[in-house]
Amino acid sequence: SHGTSPLSGLSALLVLSPSSGRLETSLDAGKPLHQTLVEASRKVLRDKAAIMKITILDDYHDTIRHLPCFAMLAGHEVTILDPSPGWLAEARRRATAAGTTVTTVEGGLDDLPDGEWDLVLCHFVLRYREGEVATDLGALAARARGGGRLSVMDVNPDGRVLRALTTTGPAAAIAELGAEQAHVETFDTEVRKVAASEVEDAATGTGLRVVGRYGNRIANDLVTDEAAKHDDRYFADLLALERALHDREPFCRIGFAWQLVLERT
Repeated sequence: SHGTSPLSGLSALLVLSPSSGRLETSLDAGKPLHQTLVEASRKVLRDKAAIMKITILDDYHDTIRHLPCFAMLAGHEVTILDPSPGWLAEARRRATAAGTTVTTVEGGLDDLPDGEWDLVLCHFVLRYREGEVATDLGALAARARGGGRLSVMDVNPDGRVLRALTTTGPAAAIAELGAEQAHVETFDTEVRKVAASEVEDAATGTGLRVVGRYGNRIANDLVTDEAAKHDDRYFADLLALERALHDREPFCRIGFAWQLVLERT
């Protein structure tokens, strides 16, 4: 029940990247990325530390559109900031269907609402920004209460190199290693690469300290045999490996995406 959650009554602000407007109506629970982060979220919800890793599916631009997230956040005050009015309407509809409520604000990082939250999430957003990472991080930190947490996630430039190697070959990996931008198929556009180290460096001047480093799609993206992932036993083993690696050095630094959880001091 909502009342038994150790995080009941917390408030969360989610800052989401530009939505493509392509809303799925079904949940693909058979993907290692989804399974791993759902399990991580459940684990964190049992912890008093209040670090929440929200479910991120393949269409990562819209962080909590899927019902498991609303179920995990039920009982908390959730505010979602997103530039797509259509997606925000869908978020409200799904929250209602899940028996909870959500506050929505249309806009981007330049339109952060006033106030403070216990938990602020900014997932797959920074790569679309043109300004300094430190400026955006400072604005996000200002929305976290003292002792509150900020979760920042984005595509890992190092993981892209390994992915290019395993799927295309060494020439593609070398090209990826030297590329300053990355192509986003969802929006057919080029974006900058943002490394976790940039956020860590910027955190030192914004009253934040790192309390968690995580990676996702670590083992999954190194396995190019997609057919094997449809074997139940193989998939179970792959999922177990993902769970074991997501917070373990150095593996957490080589996945598809990185995640930093920062605490406002």
